[in-house]
Amino acid sequence: MKNITKNKIFVIVSSLAMLLFNFYAEWLPINGVTRLEVLNSIPIYFMPSNYVYNIWYVIYAGLIIFNLYLLFSKKDIDSKIAKWIVVANIVNIIWIFVWHYLLTGLAVIAVSIIFISLVIIFFELGKKKKPFFPYAFFSIYTPWMMVAMLSNFAASNYMARGGEFFFSSELTAIFLIILITIPAVITLIIRNDFIFSSVILFSIFGILTKHFYQSDSIVATAMIASLILFVGVMIGIVKHFLSRPSKP
Repeated sequence: MKNITKNKIFVIVSSLAMLLFNFYAEWLPINGVTRLEVLNSIPIYFMPSNYVYNIWYVIYAGLIIFNLYLLFSKKDIDSKIAKWIVVANIVNIIWIFVWHYLLTGLAVIAVSIIFISLVIIFFELGKKKKPFFPYAFFSIYTPWMMVAMLSNFAASNYMARGGEFFFSSELTAIFLIILITIPAVITLIIRNDFIFSSVILFSIFGILTKHFYQSDSIVATAMIASLILFVGVMIGIVKHFLSRPSKP
């Protein structure tokens, strides 16, 4: 196929390897445990309910659709974007492996590299006019990896310090909820990316439901953040449809 370029090959092959390894990690668990079992074994507050982690299947589907788009598109993928997708895919495999072995410090480093790679892609996409449907996948993947990165940080903090660092686990969770709300609001204001902010809203709501009967302060913080983001997302959706050019 003439439309298959070197950039596309690297992206597609690394994406396929990442997907296969992730499915292997879940269905034939590495170290005898699934990703959720590892998460649930570490009692931290900055952790959504289990149903929230089904977002991974949306991410997998988005990655498959994105790669199919690349496969059949006549246009080549931007080389800078391709490079960082490959980095994110390769490091994702490393992240999953070290996480299953409870090497939380290494997991934080790995997931941070993935997140930085996705942030670079996210900003590059902001400079270029790309088709909305296949590239919208990054508006789901990027914020979720921010949540995963901070969740891994909280887990690593718990494992190393017994739930204490500079603040208690409860205060750490409150701080992290506020921390992920800020970029979600900024992204709404600057780019009106309600998909990005919806992922953060979904994650915070998952934290709210998981700890509803455990911590009043976390529930109050999560409720306020969820309300702010819900209103912002609704306004963003309305603005998006109102800004679409009307058909003659």
